[in-house]
Amino acid sequence: RRLPPAMLRSQRREIEGKVAKSLLKIGGDYFPVRGSTSYAAKPQGMSEGEQASLDTEGLLITEPDARLLISAGLAADWPDARGVWKDEWNAAWVNYDDHLSVAVTKGGADLEGAFGGLVGILHSVETDLATDGITFMKSDRLGYLTTDPTFVGSGVRATATVLLPCMSSQPKELKALSEERQVTITRAVEENTWRVTCTESMQYSAVEIVNRLGAAVTELVKLENVRKRETVLLKKQKTREEESGQAAGEEHKVPADSDPKPAVAASPATQAAEPKPQAPPVPNIDFSAPESLPDLASHKSAVGKVLAKNSGLYSSLRELKTGLNSSLMQCIREGVEDATLTGSGVTVVDEQCYDVYGALVNQVVEQCTGFPIGSTHPVDLNVAKLPEGTLGLEDSDVRFVQIETRRNF
Repeated sequence: RRLPPAMLRSQRREIEGKVAKSLLKIGGDYFPVRGSTSYAAKPQGMSEGEQASLDTEGLLITEPDARLLISAGLAADWPDARGVWKDEWNAAWVNYDDHLSVAVTKGGADLEGAFGGLVGILHSVETDLATDGITFMKSDRLGYLTTDPTFVGSGVRATATVLLPCMSSQPKELKALSEERQVTITRAVEENTWRVTCTESMQYSAVEIVNRLGAAVTELVKLENVRKRETVLLKKQKTREEESGQAAGEEHKVPADSDPKPAVAASPATQAAEPKPQAPPVPNIDFSAPESLPDLASHKSAVGKVLAKNSGLYSSLRELKTGLNSSLMQCIREGVEDATLTGSGVTVVDEQCYDVYGALVNQVVEQCTGFPIGSTHPVDLNVAKLPEGTLGLEDSDVRFVQIETRRNF
């Protein structure tokens, strides 16, 4: 089966039609990308107003401009048969990086509700499409298969946006907790808010990923509350000292010729936004495999590092094709040509690539995720294994939680 980079226009349209129909049974509306003529109900795509609204909400998808994605074919026939589904706080993207990407957001700390909503959407779509013999791409060893091999496994990203006014001034503590809990902690847009994300798709089931996020957020909020109590005590102590100083000042007047400088409140410097660099022009795509690769010693991508260590691996795979005629270079071209490229450097174009080029892809997955070759990824979507409700956290502590995943057919 073809992943989005290798899909024919007719196949992409078929997926869009079936997936959009299934999502609309849940509710909401489907918005094909403006200019797409593939969706009969909206033959010109979404309106300008709908596009502006989705853009404001951060849901709009745009034509890929990364060389790796373009080189692999993800921008083919753009914007045909791509779109966004939205139902209140639920959203899905069709035929973008993967056939289906779903995100469920809940206000407050309701991780159970967000995860339950995500599982419900996936189950509904999977059940609907199964009547046509269409199932999610899944490997017994790697779990759910994706275009980017670093997302195979659960394909789940769980995020909580947390209010941390006191911990915001403790970057070392935030970094230590981030490393201990294996989450990333980054500043959000709102002042004193932080985005806590668990993205380890491999080695951990979806349930484990969500539970790990919950544990990290719970610990962060506990630390925040400790800092709050310390701040209150310091303020009380400062007030007592000021009152004591005022009383003493009545007895000891400041000399008239003294000129103490007024305290100046520190103001954060405004950092100018750097202009977004323009993507370099993409040359004509050539997927023929050269007899040898350039020197990969300085390459930053995982595929570059793997091939640099094993020069014979490329030679053994370069002429192999999948049953759909996909080639090795179609998957790795930018990863071996661009020494500055980071990440995996691989775009998987069809399901068989995981087997035909498994000797390379498995090492790339291990390099990026630490998932040992030969191990079996655990798959678990049982909502009952999550703690009930909101983990005992107040909604005032957590602005919202979001859980997203991706699937291919």
